[in-house]
Amino acid sequence: MRDSVSIVALIEIRAEHTSPVREQLANAEFVEAFYELIGRYNIGIIINVSTKEDLFNIVTSIRTIPGIEETRTHLIQDGVVL
Repeated sequence: MRDSVSIVALIEIRAEHTSPVREQLANAEFVEAFYELIGRYNIGIIINVSTKEDLFNIVTSIRTIPGIEETRTHLIQDGVVL
């Protein structure tokens, strides 16, 4: 891996767990950006990781949050920060 890579994680949550999941993810130290979405996925977050182990540990911790149904994780190849 490069020095660090940015990851987009799309997260589907159960409706009754929206508030606690939102609070937990919005306050997580690894989250650089947090978005509420409309569609299949309810939350999108951006994180930066330095190692594959960091990526694995963060994704594993996200998946253990009660109410999370599914996650999709994508590496950001290129982009422009506005």
